[in-house]
Amino acid sequence: MKLPDSIMSDKNLIRLQYFFSTNSTKKFTHAQIKKIVKLSKITLTKWLDILIDVDFIKYEQIGRTYLFWANSDNSVVKQVKILFNVENLYGSAKEIASKLECEVYIFGSAARGEDTESSDIDLLIIGDRVAGNAVNAELASLEKLIERKITFQIFTKLEWAQAARKDKPFYERVEKDKIRLA
Repeated sequence: MKLPDSIMSDKNLIRLQYFFSTNSTKKFTHAQIKKIVKLSKITLTKWLDILIDVDFIKYEQIGRTYLFWANSDNSVVKQVKILFNVENLYGSAKEIASKLECEVYIFGSAARGEDTESSDIDLLIIGDRVAGNAVNAELASLEKLIERKITFQIFTKLEWAQAARKDKPFYERVEKDKIRLA
């Protein structure tokens, strides 16, 4: 089977990657995937074979049934998960940053591609005039949309600079992982 030039070369392939990335701890049968992703049997089989060949997913056979799941140890899977996490948050983060005059970062497991469907998404918000209740209002609809809990830490610019001394382990961990959304 000829492999695609890129793992992002086909909309059906991207849909499957999104499906496995957002359901990374679950195993699915061919029929379940077909029903959820809404691909024909032939198209689904073709792309599952390719994802197996590039080690994006793993599978096992139990009787006559095959189970498929994301290969969470694969660095490409982690990067794809990060891409989808950023994509899901980008528009809302940009709106929040514009309305509240702040910077918004994703950090933690979602920024490392190690999150699961039950993991919360951690945001760092840095701005001098940001109120928690304003952020809560902005994030409530996003949580419903992506079906994930979003937690956030708010700092003024000065507080964030001081965090390097006050809580060095937290500061270093966030600085290592963070990805700017807006």
